[in-house]
Amino acid sequence: MTLKREMVVALGLLALLCGCGKDGKAEKKGETVYRSLKPDDIIVQVNDNILRKRDMERFWAMNLRAIKNVKSSEVNATQMKMQRDMMEYAPKFVDQMLLVDDAKRHKVLAETQVVERVEAMIDAAAKAKKMSKEAFVNQFGDSAWFVRQTAEIRTWINAHVATNIPPIVPVTPQAASNYLAVVNEETALVRATNEWKKATLAKIRKDVMSGKANFTNEAARISEDNWNLGDLERMEVDFGSEIREQIFSVPGGIILEPTEDDECYRLIQVAKVIPGTKDEKGRLVDREKRRIYQIVLNKEDYPLQMTLGQAYREIYHQLQMQAVQARVDLLKTNGQNKVVWPHGTNIWSVIKK
Repeated sequence: MTLKREMVVALGLLALLCGCGKDGKAEKKGETVYRSLKPDDIIVQVNDNILRKRDMERFWAMNLRAIKNVKSSEVNATQMKMQRDMMEYAPKFVDQMLLVDDAKRHKVLAETQVVERVEAMIDAAAKAKKMSKEAFVNQFGDSAWFVRQTAEIRTWINAHVATNIPPIVPVTPQAASNYLAVVNEETALVRATNEWKKATLAKIRKDVMSGKANFTNEAARISEDNWNLGDLERMEVDFGSEIREQIFSVPGGIILEPTEDDECYRLIQVAKVIPGTKDEKGRLVDREKRRIYQIVLNKEDYPLQMTLGQAYREIYHQLQMQAVQARVDLLKTNGQNKVVWPHGTNIWSVIKK
């Protein structure tokens, strides 16, 4: 990523710290509770576990450095993820610390086991990246603490879940089979819907060509994207070289055969040919253009296809995550734990002056 793009992402993310409303959208003016706090101020305390502003700032700085490796096409998605991660950091800290303390009360692991499992987890992560353990940890620089902290938290929680938090209901082969049947039904429905959309475009083409319908009327009625693309030069047509050549090789009024890509079905009408123009000396003034209308119908997404074994693991995971959430909710209300937010739970709210 260039320095310029890196600054764009950084500045966009700073808008988050300047102010966020209740809906999480950044405000242009106003100071948030978070920004008004000093580095040593406590964001939240869970029993003896304390999260200070400086801890969140370290997490922020670590994420900010990571943008150097982001592709330009992924800048927006990265910015949104970093904003979500920052805003969710404190609530996640609460949930994790409640589970870790609960795991320690249940003595699910000895401290020596925790150390061994943390090192094994880091070893596995390094091998997955085809790196030595030392090189893997060193790549994080002064953020290596976060790698080990994350591994330790996961170690405690994984052991606790495996030992003491089963799925909210028993998972049987029949339940997995039923789940797979639902997935298959959804797949069939999506397939039928997509076939209907494809057939709809074919029928519209036939009706318009026979004079039974008007293309722009149909486009205004059902297109799920902008239907009037305007007057475009050859290089402004971004449907791929094959479709571009078709568009610039037919006379006005022609409707191409329906096309499809990974995202949608598309019907294109070359409504008009606009010849290029030259001045009195024969120099090109305006390039040849085509007036292009389209009808776009987005494809429905297919559910993830899976085997019976995969369906079993998926439903087991879903039901166990529900059990984990139920456990967290209980830990917040059973009187065994103390959660204190000195500055309120909505630290991203704008301070009213």
